[in-house]
Amino acid sequence: MRCGSTIRLIADHILERRDRPELELELTNVETLCQACHNAKTAKARARRAGR
Repeated sequence: MRCGSTIRLIADHILERRDRPELELELTNVETLCQACHNAKTAKARARRAGR
């Protein structure tokens, strides 16, 4: 967890499935994030892929 929240938690891939599909089922590639942290991480990754 990044923020310490204990509500609305999501299992998130540390290295995105899009970038590393072979790690999709690896437990070492999963972290627990709240919805807000997950959304922020996803937005940052999308911006990086778009070259921003």
